Amino acid sequence: MDENKIVLCGANAYEKKYYFNEEQFKMFFHHNLSHGIYYAPSPYESNFVSICHKSSEIERTLAVADEAFKKISDTLL
Repeated sequence: MDENKIVLCGANAYEKKYYFNEEQFKMFFHHNLSHGIYYAPSPYESNFVSICHKSSEIERTLAVADEAFKKISDTLL
């Protein structure tokens, strides 16, 4: 297996395999963190939206995530 890919196990792990790229996750995590968006620091952890989050906070989070995805995609070219 590629050293940058890790299989996430679950109930249907024998049918589906989920992969992530550790370096891309780090880029995403640190880009968001530098903009005040706090995600769980491990790709194995979940993040949730709660009723306490305002629409403006969700929109800002999505905009910062979009910036991170663009930054990551630039490394793929």
